Amino acid sequence: MPANIFEKPVFQTPRPWWLPIYTLAVALIGLFFLQWPPAGVVYLFWWEAILIVATALIRMLFALQGRPFGDLLWRKAGLLVFGLVMGCAFILLTVTFTLKGFSEGNYAAGLGGVAGQSRMLMLGYGAGLLLHYFGNGRFKTADPMEELGLPFAQLLVLLALLMALTQHLIPRTGDAQEARLVGAAVVGVKFVIDMFFARTWRFFQEAGGGKGT
Repeated sequence: MPANIFEKPVFQTPRPWWLPIYTLAVALIGLFFLQWPPAGVVYLFWWEAILIVATALIRMLFALQGRPFGDLLWRKAGLLVFGLVMGCAFILLTVTFTLKGFSEGNYAAGLGGVAGQSRMLMLGYGAGLLLHYFGNGRFKTADPMEELGLPFAQLLVLLALLMALTQHLIPRTGDAQEARLVGAAVVGVKFVIDMFFARTWRFFQEAGGGKGT
């Protein structure tokens, strides 16, 4: 029955297990089929940083921790202020520390289809939120602090990775094809980090005894 679709194991994970694969495919399509320079990966990461912060704030705001919504209002108000300040800081740092990827070697030229790829990322994050948070009932038992903290930790690690890409690796590459391969390698490392944090989130859920239903 359609009403029981979210009881299937594929939807019971606390985070969308398929999202790292999806974002990897979006980036690789841009690099090798749309022939983006590595700056396209940087641009997608800017957009993904915004999506990570936005979804983390939404998850935090609607996390009930097994209690009525009103019981956590003051706690969530404080977390919201903290999350907005830290989220804006992360996004600003992401843009500031990765601008070098656009300023050297004209790597920003030729970003065809970037708007479509950005919409694909938004669709993926939106689907993950609906299917693996609201649809499967995860929000009923979710801890607001956990829902905010783990995505920010993931974003911090990814920011360090992108800094290395744009400040050290890309400017040293000899041509566009070599730089594109460097970008693909970093996308692969990002995929590993995304999968690690997806598993970390599930570990926290299992340790807390939550089933997301």
